Amino acid sequence: MLQRRSFRITAALGFALAAFTLGCDNNEYFPTQSAGGGGLGAGGSVGGGSSANFSFTDPVNDRVAGEAELGAPDIVQVSGSYDERALTLVLIFDAPVVPWSANQLNSLDGFIDFDLDENESTGIPAAADEFGGNAGIGAEMYLSLRDVGGTHMTLVHAGTKQFTGVPAVFEGKTVTIRIPRSDLADDVDGRFRMALVVGHPAHPATDFAPDEGYWSVAGR
Repeated sequence: MLQRRSFRITAALGFALAAFTLGCDNNEYFPTQSAGGGGLGAGGSVGGGSSANFSFTDPVNDRVAGEAELGAPDIVQVSGSYDERALTLVLIFDAPVVPWSANQLNSLDGFIDFDLDENESTGIPAAADEFGGNAGIGAEMYLSLRDVGGTHMTLVHAGTKQFTGVPAVFEGKTVTIRIPRSDLADDVDGRFRMALVVGHPAHPATDFAPDEGYWSVAGR
């Protein structure tokens, strides 16, 4: 994660100074992966038709050792939908979280890594791996969970370092993020793998999701 941090600050500042017009506007499968996350190389996958809903769970109170402070982010579910218009992600935590800019113990930090070609040998290592996790993916794009202005997050192309802002809504224990499909142009077949690491301003890694390995999503 350290290799991303200086760029993330630059991207956030650039996005904050720019003017964006962001617009984004399911349904054959509604599986829920068992608690514990996908095993390495065996994420639970969903798909069918031109769109899909997905829902994955992560154990409650599985924070990284030594990071059990009251309020430190502990993710318990990742769900959403993926279709021709957008990828919508709904992150649910065991307790309310607030934007990183609020600088509280429950302020949200972290990354979501997207392995768009499902090939561990391309892209960059997952942020989870840089903090002792074992996601086993190569990320072509990643989302910085640090907010920009309390309303957006920054999506970064790992190769070109190009970035764009995507809307994010904080509501109690839930954070909803919508990424336009056009911003995931490297995903040519509608399938990808993802892994998360979440934390707060003092400790950028308090929970991995899944605990090991990755989750797989198919949108068409």
